[in-house]
Amino acid sequence: MATKVVSIDIGFHTTRICEVDYKKKNPKVYQCISFPTPEDVYEDGFIRNKEKFVEVTRGKILEANIKSKKVVFTVASTKIANREVTIPFVKPKRIKDIIDANASEYFPVEISEYTIAYNVLDKITDETGKQLRISILAAPNQLIKNYYSVAELLGYEVEAIDYLGNSIVQSCKRQVGTGIDMIVQVQEESTLLSILEVGVLTLQRTIQHGTESIINTLMNSEYYHVRDEEEALHLLTSNALINRGFLYSQDEVAATIVDYPQEDDYYTRQQIGKKELTESLFNLINNITRVLDYYSSKNGDKKIVTIYLTGQGSKIKGLDDLLNNETGIQVEKIDTLYGVT
Repeated sequence: MATKVVSIDIGFHTTRICEVDYKKKNPKVYQCISFPTPEDVYEDGFIRNKEKFVEVTRGKILEANIKSKKVVFTVASTKIANREVTIPFVKPKRIKDIIDANASEYFPVEISEYTIAYNVLDKITDETGKQLRISILAAPNQLIKNYYSVAELLGYEVEAIDYLGNSIVQSCKRQVGTGIDMIVQVQEESTLLSILEVGVLTLQRTIQHGTESIINTLMNSEYYHVRDEEEALHLLTSNALINRGFLYSQDEVAATIVDYPQEDDYYTRQQIGKKELTESLFNLINNITRVLDYYSSKNGDKKIVTIYLTGQGSKIKGLDDLLNNETGIQVEKIDTLYGVT
């Protein structure tokens, strides 16, 4: 087993790499870098131009003096199917046999073309006796082979390939409280929602909205002048450019236009610009609210205490306040990871 690994998370806009202890309770991160993913390289989990990606990535790894030769990839893709099932309580060595025997029922696809993996979520007891809650993943073989090819070109040996949903839960479950909490990881093109009850995953959903909407709105806005996505993200993380609520933004802009039509044109334009940026986040917030409503409808006696915000979106100034205002739930950013040096 490797004592250190290179952990790689490739996103549409940004690639993140760190050198970290492997399978340690309190791991240490030795190096950590991020850089823009080369254009026309990444699409829904697949690295389409492996040679171009490897050329850029190899240079960044050398600059950072990362020396480990084992790699762990974290993968997000709509091609990865996720199912939660309940099976009778059996010994760990028998779980795989049960899943393999029923895989075609869990996933209506040609199973021979997919790699199946699972994770035990919880042990439960009901009127039928003891059971196991299992999360099962089905990833296309071509997707898995794609990452093995990239590893080979980088001169790495693959130690593991993990699904983003599992990676987030494993890294964040020690950060949440002892009640019922939601982890919201806002990525570039999508957002992963994970509801944990006392650290145990009970619901996980992906919504197809992320930071891309507000970045594109900022780049196309006549009220701001930014040249590219990197500059847009820098502006959003260093300035409060969104309002605390959607209705609040509409009321304030209307009042501004009526009260100060000539005297303060700059202020008026600034407020209209903030309104546009805030409204670009409507689909993101609305879909988070819908998942919260779904959970409440299924668990009427349970209440989510805290929303933990992470990912690229957590860096956008004011997104936590907007989410708090629209959901009525306390929002905290995950800026550090307990137990990680």
